[in-house]
Amino acid sequence: MSRLRLLHVTPYIVESARFGGIPTAVRTMCEALAKDGHSVTVWASDAGREDLPLAPLEATEIRIKLHATRFKALSRTLNSPIVPTLMKVSSDTLSGFDVVHLHGYWVTFAPFFARACLKAHKPLVLQPHGSLVESNQRMLFKKVFQLMFRSLLIKATNTAIALSPAEEKQLRRNGFPASRVTTIPNASPIAPSEMPTADEARDALKLPRGSKIVLYLGRLHKSKGLNELLKAHRAITEITPDSVLVIAGPDEGVREELVGLANSLGLRNVRFLGAVDPREKWVVLRAADVFCLPSAFEGVPMTVLEAAEAGVAIVLSNKVAIPGFEDGQSIVSSKPTAASLTTSISRLFRDPELRLRIAQGARTVSLERFAPEVISSQLKEVYDKAIRGSPSVNRHDREGWSVDGP
Repeated sequence: MSRLRLLHVTPYIVESARFGGIPTAVRTMCEALAKDGHSVTVWASDAGREDLPLAPLEATEIRIKLHATRFKALSRTLNSPIVPTLMKVSSDTLSGFDVVHLHGYWVTFAPFFARACLKAHKPLVLQPHGSLVESNQRMLFKKVFQLMFRSLLIKATNTAIALSPAEEKQLRRNGFPASRVTTIPNASPIAPSEMPTADEARDALKLPRGSKIVLYLGRLHKSKGLNELLKAHRAITEITPDSVLVIAGPDEGVREELVGLANSLGLRNVRFLGAVDPREKWVVLRAADVFCLPSAFEGVPMTVLEAAEAGVAIVLSNKVAIPGFEDGQSIVSSKPTAASLTTSISRLFRDPELRLRIAQGARTVSLERFAPEVISSQLKEVYDKAIRGSPSVNRHDREGWSVDGP
C-alpha cells in the first residue's frame, strides 16, 4: 500500500462539546489513517484549548499544529474561528503533501486553501460534516460567503465527501457535480477500554440506580426536537413514574426555554447536565437505558455511534436516516413528535429483551459498517483517485446506499 502524505485542516480539534462532532470525527479518522501507515498532519485553530487540554491521540506520529484564533467575539458570531495564519496559506506551504482534506464548509479559511490548492495543483477533498443543511442560522454570513466563495470552492474541490445520501443531495444542490461527490460516513469512535458499570455511572452522576433513564446528548438547539422530548417525558412518567430524563450538552440558545417548559409541565425528574467533556460523555452514556435523538435533521451524528459503542438502546428520529441502522433491529425509529416518542421509549422500557437486542444490534452495525479501519480504506480510495485526477466514483450500489436523482 502506498504511503500518502495527508494534510487535514479543521476548524476544531480540541474535543469541546460546543464544537459538535467534528473534532471527534477528525481525530478518529486521522488515527485510523495513521495506523494504516499514512503520514498525517492536522492543522486546526486553538479554539477550546483554554477550556480543555488537547487530549493525546493513540497514533502519536500524527502531527498536530494549533493556530491562534483572533477576533474571538466575531469568531463566535460567525461560528467559525478566524485564524490569520491559516488564511495566509500559500501553494509553497502545501508542497509537502499529496492531498489536502478540508473539514467544514462555512470556514473562514476555506477559500484560502481552495485558492492555494488550485495554484499548487494539489487535490482538495472537502467534507462539510452536515453543515450545508438549511438551519436558518447566520444567514447573512452564509449568503455573503456563498456569493464570494462558492464557485471557488466548487472549482478547487476534487472530491466532496457527504456523510449520508441526504447530504449528498445537499452538495449537489449547492452546485457540486455528482461525479465529484461521494458518500462516506463518520467512523465510529472507540470507547475507552475501561467503562463504568451502569450503577457506577449513575452514582457518579447522582442519579437513582433503580430508575429508567432516557438520555439526550448533544447541542441544545431548536432543531433537535427537545421540546417534543420533554412533552413525551411528561406522558412517559405517567406510565413509568420513576423515569428520569437527562439532557446533556452545550446550550445554543434554548436551555432557558426548555427549563421553562419542564417547569410548566410539572416535571421534577429532568436533569440538565450542561456540556460534558470527552471523558464524561462515556459515563453519561453508560448511565442511560435509552438514548434518544429526536432531531429534525442530522448527517451521521457521532452521538448515535457513541451510544452504539456504549451499548445503549437507541430511539432515533425517522428524519435521520443512517444506512445500516434498521428499525426493530438496531434502533427504534420514531416520528419526532411527543406521541410517537412516548410510544417508542415506553416500548423499550417495558421490554428489557428488546432493549438488549437493539443495543447489541447497534453495536454490530457500528463494528461492521463504521469501524475506523473500514472508513480509512474508503478514504484511501478517494485520495488515490484524487491524486490521479479522476473524480471519485460513488459506491452506492456496492454498499447499499440509495440516492434519488437531483
